[in-house]
Amino acid sequence: MNLVMDFEDKGIRVVSLSPSESWSTIEDSHYRRLLTSLFGWVTENEKRILQERIKVGIERYKKENDKCGVDLPKSLIRGRS
Repeated sequence: MNLVMDFEDKGIRVVSLSPSESWSTIEDSHYRRLLTSLFGWVTENEKRILQERIKVGIERYKKENDKCGVDLPKSLIRGRS
C-alpha cells in the first residue's frame, strides 16, 4: 500500500482491473488516499493478529507436548518391529 501511495504522490494513478477493487477508479484523490490508508491499516492489523495466533499456537503445542515434531508409532516405521 505504501508503494501505491508513493505513486499517487508522484501523480501516477494506480488502477486495478479487478471488478472487486472498483474503489481504485474513484476520481477523488483524497477519497482514494483514505481508502488506501484504511486497507493498509487493516492489512497490518490482520498480520499482527495472525502472528500472535501463531505464537500462541506454538507455545500451546510445546506446553502440551514434551517436544516438537510428530512421534509415529513404531509399527508405521519401516524396518522396525
